[in-house]
Order: sequence, then structure tokens, then C-alpha cells
Amino acid sequence: MRSASTGRKLRGVVFSGSGEGAAYVELYRDQIALVLGSAPHPGTLNVALDACFQDFVEVEKLVTINPPKQGLGAVLACRGLLMGIPVLVIKPTITRHGCNVVEVVSAVNLRKHFELRDGDVVEITLLC
Repeated sequence: MRSASTGRKLRGVVFSGSGEGAAYVELYRDQIALVLGSAPHPGTLNVALDACFQDFVEVEKLVTINPPKQGLGAVLACRGLLMGIPVLVIKPTITRHGCNVVEVVSAVNLRKHFELRDGDVVEITLLC
């Protein structure tokens, strides 16, 4: 049984990804903008949680972002806040990362805005 609720806090460690996030954010840009409420920065902030993302959320409350073209997978998304900045915590349904890794999308480059480095711990408040 999941005990997630609005305002649930996630803590995780920032790490560098493969650099593919920017291309995928661009492909899903219009759908992400609708859910986020603003145009997304091209790129994601990779965060490794200490447990599977699905353990923190009620899956039925996640927003499904459908693939913009055939051959791509859907993306599960949850609105949130990272240090006061509106974000989307996303989990692609097709990914090479484990269940504990999420990607965070925002209108700003979060890594630069907050001067985040690999190994930094961040806290995200879920709003789904």
C-alpha cells in the first residue's frame, strides 16, 4: 500500500546523465509545457532516490505524457517544487535507469541556477 500524498518530500542525489535529456525534452516539449505551465529548459536534472519512485507516489495520480511519435514511450510526470522552483518529476516508461532514478524538468537550468554538482542532495516536494 502506498502512503503518498500531496506535499510528500523526495530526497535524492544529483548525478550526471548521458546528455540525451535535452533531445527528449525537445521532442516532448509541447506536452511538457502544458503540464509544467511554462516552456521547459532543454535538459533534465538526474536525481537518484534511495527507493523506487513508485514507492513515493500513487501511480494513478501521475500525469501521463503520451509520446509525440511512434517508437517513443510515454512519460509519467508529477508536478513539484525544487527549492521553490516549479518542476516536473518525470519517469520515462522506457529508460535505461533503475526505478530509483527520476529526471527533473523546469523552465530554468536547475543545475546552473542552484550551482548543483554531482553528489549534491536535493529535496523535491511532490504536488501530485
